[in-house]
Amino acid sequence: MQSSLIPIKILHEVDASSEGFDGVDLKRLAKCDDGNTYAIKRVEDHPLMPIFEWVGHHFCRACGVLTPDFAILHAGDNSTVKSFGSRISSFAQIEHDPVALRISSFFHGHYEALSRVYSIDAFLVNPDRHGRNLFVRSDSGGTALLAFDYSSGWLRTGEPFGNQERMRDSHTFKWWRTFKRLGAGVDKATLDKIASLNANWLEQVLNSSPTDWRNQFNEANVLQFWSTSRKARLKWAELWLT
Repeated sequence: MQSSLIPIKILHEVDASSEGFDGVDLKRLAKCDDGNTYAIKRVEDHPLMPIFEWVGHHFCRACGVLTPDFAILHAGDNSTVKSFGSRISSFAQIEHDPVALRISSFFHGHYEALSRVYSIDAFLVNPDRHGRNLFVRSDSGGTALLAFDYSSGWLRTGEPFGNQERMRDSHTFKWWRTFKRLGAGVDKATLDKIASLNANWLEQVLNSSPTDWRNQFNEANVLQFWSTSRKARLKWAELWLT
């Protein structure tokens, strides 16, 4: 399960920095009535940040990329205020500015998963994919790579569906170049999954989000791109990843 159908209520919030969490766009953590703590992205942080995360995480779900569980969080004192929440768990995360040997060691065995993650990032134009917004989860079934953080991509780089120029010399480009040297590559299967999504898939994802997450951009233009320019973007993404 990756998102909750049951409304989750925020009991109280704390500054993310006070709990040792970093990130330009991560300002607050929420303790919620389901017993979990969430990293939250709010409309007041950036008018479109929750919808960036909602769409990015749903692309992951559709393409078989694991993410932390995520949900729409309801403010405790005002049920009309909703934030995006990504559940915090004790997953392993690479340190800041790791040396090349450490990158190879930390991500060893996860290059196929990285290829899937970066295929989605290329399609969505997410210029801020780096080692610190990837987790490694360990359990009785082994280890698995999880992706999170889409707050700097997609419409934040330009409407109607992201500006590819923002990928030039980006964090995503620099880390992808390293991962390719270690064994990652273009994941055609993921790009094919995006191509095969129903014509109304994106509209359904947008409609499943709160209205105030969507009233700051031209939804018709986004859906027009989805229906007419998706294949061209996928071709561009494949070339960019090569």
